[in-house]
Amino acid sequence: NKNESNPQQINVSTMTVFPNVKSGKFEVPDGNPEDGSMGFDIPDGALAEPTNITVSQRNTNDQDIPDGNGACASKRPVAVYEIDPDKLNFKKPISLSLLYFDLDNDGKVEGMDGVEADISERDLGIFWWDGFDWRLVGSKVDTSLNTISTKITHFSLYAVFPVGPLDAD
Repeated sequence: NKNESNPQQINVSTMTVFPNVKSGKFEVPDGNPEDGSMGFDIPDGALAEPTNITVSQRNTNDQDIPDGNGACASKRPVAVYEIDPDKLNFKKPISLSLLYFDLDNDGKVEGMDGVEADISERDLGIFWWDGFDWRLVGSKVDTSLNTISTKITHFSLYAVFPVGPLDAD
């Protein structure tokens, strides 16, 4: 019996499927022509055989999204993308670009709910979840497109967090 005083949380993810991928450039449409998009570019020879690839943009507040740790400067991510097949390894690196929200283009990131966070888009990095920790993999930010890019060698759970101070570990 869910009602106003006893609400039920519904988590919504957007999912895009790319069938029989061997190589090429792929973009996940986000409905906003004013910014960039989440996407990846797979060069010839990176995949051994055609593969079905699924991209899910996850709600950053989902309970099963691990809290930021290590080099992450916040507890919750700015954006989360689950790319399957998980642990698909490439024979050569591919390019990955993740979209984050800065709808008013003021240099401060907004959450999925549109509320501005005190996070500068220039401080963002892409992390992947190794099952225990978030691992920083790259941080080439394009503030005009609201994207962050890096090279990756496998698919997994990827998130955008602000990057904290790095140490020897």
